[in-house]
Amino acid sequence: MTWRELFNRLKNPSGVISWRYFLPNTDGLLLLHKQSFFYTPKRKNKWLYRAFYFAQQCSWFTFFGWYALWYNWKYRNTFLSQEGGNISHGKLFTDLFQLTFAYTIPPRYYFWYRLYQYPQNEWLDFIYDHEIPGWQYTLSGEVSTQSQRFLGDKYIFTKKLAQHHIRHITSLRLLPKESRLPEEEVFRRQALFFKPVDRFASQGCFSLQYHENKYILNTQSSGISFHDSSKILEVLNKALGQYDYLVQPLLKNSKEMVQLCGTERLSTLRLISLFWPEGVKIISGILEVPISQFGNRYHFIPIDNLSEGGLNKEKTLELAAYHQNTSLTDYNIPEWKEIEETVKQTHQLASDVFAIAWDVGLTDQGATIIEGNTGFSIQYHYYLKEGFKDKMKAELLRKIKIH
Repeated sequence: MTWRELFNRLKNPSGVISWRYFLPNTDGLLLLHKQSFFYTPKRKNKWLYRAFYFAQQCSWFTFFGWYALWYNWKYRNTFLSQEGGNISHGKLFTDLFQLTFAYTIPPRYYFWYRLYQYPQNEWLDFIYDHEIPGWQYTLSGEVSTQSQRFLGDKYIFTKKLAQHHIRHITSLRLLPKESRLPEEEVFRRQALFFKPVDRFASQGCFSLQYHENKYILNTQSSGISFHDSSKILEVLNKALGQYDYLVQPLLKNSKEMVQLCGTERLSTLRLISLFWPEGVKIISGILEVPISQFGNRYHFIPIDNLSEGGLNKEKTLELAAYHQNTSLTDYNIPEWKEIEETVKQTHQLASDVFAIAWDVGLTDQGATIIEGNTGFSIQYHYYLKEGFKDKMKAELLRKIKIH
């Protein structure tokens, strides 16, 4: 671990201790917050891990928590004004102080989850992104090594999907860490996607666009683009110094999705499924549509009708207006039933994991599983999907009763 990684882990703890965890008879979602905090993963040196965890708590209450409070209070007022929030500086500071030290939730979530729209007694009704690993353990128990490798290693993931005849992205090549990419492997008159084997949420991903003998390398996480061939090779080889990479063909939207989304760039369905004894249940879905040719600007459309793939009409019309698409009449995702069955079939391959977030693309070949994530961002589902908070809370409380 480098000093920078150590600093970032101290700055962004996976959980912060709360006085509420020591109250008698804790139940409901507070109990899940408590269990996820006290979760200790299996490690060779558990005492070293606990010492680091203790250092995280001390640094949060003595420095990083105060810094996060000051930063969010001072610099995120513009976010509230853009969202139509009307909160005084005094109330904002009070809310952020209570969130940071009374509820021990990093203050960035006040804005990310739109907590200013909820009373304080509902702030613990959410799953916060930084707690996801502990929540997964609490809800799923000890996950098998097979499932961990299936969801954690993109190469194993694609191989297993192929074995079960589930449509996936074919890997053209596995590039070992610290190997060198020859020029002919990159510039092969084909659009490509470079994906780290064990990273999530677009970390370290690159798309290589090809059009009329010209190449453009786009960094997925930042949107930075490179046009010069020598610079493209330099950036990719530098990334190979950090991770193993999969090289895959760059997927494009199907003709029906192009008509709906107004772009050939692949639009991604972000679906969350839960595993119950009676079967897999898709609880939420969002369509993520790129609205720039090469950057990382997206338009998010919630799926309001999960039985038919019906998109939110207002958000869909906003996208149509952006692309000047006046012929849009259908607000349903094409081939929704195929997408639904594909996700449920894939979740069965990791049935000991309670909650999985899936990235699915719809190409001319049909519904294609891109990846499955156990450490996923859930914030968009909370503030875009009306009623999602209460629905997710009900599912979690049901899980507690089963345990």
